[in-house]
Amino acid sequence: MIIEYLTTISLRCPVCGRLDVHPINIFDFSGQRSKEIYCSCGYRKVKLETKNYKRYWVQFNCIICELEHTLFFTPSAFWGSKLLTIRCPDTDLKLGYLGPEILVQGEIQDQQQDLEAMIKDLGFDDYFCDPEVMLGVLDILHDIAEAGGLFCQCGNKNIDIDMYPDKIELVCRECQGMTMIKARTIADLEQLKETNKVILTKGKNTALQNDPS
Repeated sequence: MIIEYLTTISLRCPVCGRLDVHPINIFDFSGQRSKEIYCSCGYRKVKLETKNYKRYWVQFNCIICELEHTLFFTPSAFWGSKLLTIRCPDTDLKLGYLGPEILVQGEIQDQQQDLEAMIKDLGFDDYFCDPEVMLGVLDILHDIAEAGGLFCQCGNKNIDIDMYPDKIELVCRECQGMTMIKARTIADLEQLKETNKVILTKGKNTALQNDPS
C-alpha cells in the first residue's frame, strides 16, 4: 500500500465556531517536528506533533467541554485514505475531521458550514432568545475578525467569546478588556452588519464601536 504524505484537518474553532480546512504534508513536521494551526479568526486551535514519524498526536482546546484534548494516531491512520471523525472524548460530540481533502470538504458541505448542528446537539435551541440571530452574529464577528477588525487596544487579537441567551461578551486574553454584543433581535443583527471594527478598550468594558469607513 502506498501512503501519500498529505492530509487535511478541519476542527471547529472554540472561539468563532468555524470549520476551516487546513492542508498538512510531511514537510510541515521537519525541524522541530510540530505544527501549529490557526483559525482564520486568529485563534491557535490545533497543535500537531510527531515523534520519529512513528506516532502523531493532535492537541486542541475543545469547544464543547472547554478542556484540552490530545488524540494519538498511527502513521497509516494519520496519512491514510479514510475520513476520520474527531470527537470530544468526554461527550462524543463531533468536532471536525481528518483525512483526504475531498472527503473532508464533502462532509463539511453536508453538515452546512455553521453552528446549527452543534447548537441542536447541545440542546441550545431553547437557550438562546433567537438561535438564528445568534448564529448570524457569530458569522459576522468571524468575518470581522478574519478581516483584522476585531482586536483590543492593548494590541492583542486573541479574543475569547462567552455566549449568553441574548448577548455575546468579547474578552481580551491579555488585559481582560471586554465589550458586549447584543444578539437578541433582528435589529441587533442589522446593527452589527453596519460594523467593520470591534475594538476592546484596554482593561475596561466598552460599547460596540461602529466604523463605516
